[in-house]
Amino acid sequence: MHRRLLAIAIERFLRLRAFSFRHMFGRWIGSYRDLPLCINQWANVVRWEMRTRLFLRTAEFLWQEGHTAHESAEEAREKAIEMINVYEDLCVNQLAIPVVKGIKSPMERFAGAEETYTVEAMMQNGWALQSGTSHFLGQNFAKAFDVTFNTSVEGVTDHVWATSWGVSTRLMGALIMTHSDDSGLCCPPKVAAIQIAIVCIWKKADQKEMVLGAAKDVAARLRSRGFRVELDDRDGMRPGAKYYEWERKVSLPGYRRRATIHKQVMHIENKNICPTGCSLADGDGTTGCGKRLCVLRSENWGTQVWSSCGREF
Repeated sequence: MHRRLLAIAIERFLRLRAFSFRHMFGRWIGSYRDLPLCINQWANVVRWEMRTRLFLRTAEFLWQEGHTAHESAEEAREKAIEMINVYEDLCVNQLAIPVVKGIKSPMERFAGAEETYTVEAMMQNGWALQSGTSHFLGQNFAKAFDVTFNTSVEGVTDHVWATSWGVSTRLMGALIMTHSDDSGLCCPPKVAAIQIAIVCIWKKADQKEMVLGAAKDVAARLRSRGFRVELDDRDGMRPGAKYYEWERKVSLPGYRRRATIHKQVMHIENKNICPTGCSLADGDGTTGCGKRLCVLRSENWGTQVWSSCGREF
């Protein structure tokens, strides 16, 4: 009974399709005026895997795939190269993963393609992980699925020149393998959910308002500069407990910069006004503008001091 119900569920809700080429291009292309045609989509795909590995090779995964059809071989090849450059930029400049860009050997080339361009990510153990591919398909698939178009020459038809390219959730595996250590995952700044954590510490109730005021000021300035900041103003926790949580917290990966604000670093010699020489000072600049100072001591950046007038010292 259970097998029969499973078979009915699969028959009703699971539909497997072959390569997208015929289903899309065969219906939409009729003339050279329809070209070039570019389709980008996100889809879940399934495949047979005898031994699965999380993120790297799974029986079902999410991927981004693109398909294009062109009038000429030169235009199609340029598109394939353009997309592998896009994937290289994604890996290097967004995910901070070093890659080697190149061309697959004939033995490794995508079946049916004339050329396969690839970016191979370098893992900490020295292994290479295929992280994105772009295929110049030539006219092979167009001939197999009979996808033709009327050229600009009257009465002459030709097969389209095609490309196919994509990346998948394997990039998540590459990210983890590249940026993990014994302390957990450290996401690169551009993709980290939280880039900077500001931990507020006070001993007595009368210090709380002063510390929080400075912390909120610093957080606002950092956010105005485009940083994603988390202000930890929880009460009733010892400093060590807060530090440990931020260092080991797995639900908010990406944290690696911690700024601590407490009474001792808020003011230097209890001077809580902007010093002389400020650009907003009155007269000849000898009295300062009178704005409150904010002092930020960071393990990574040392001590930095801002005035609420906007000047950094």
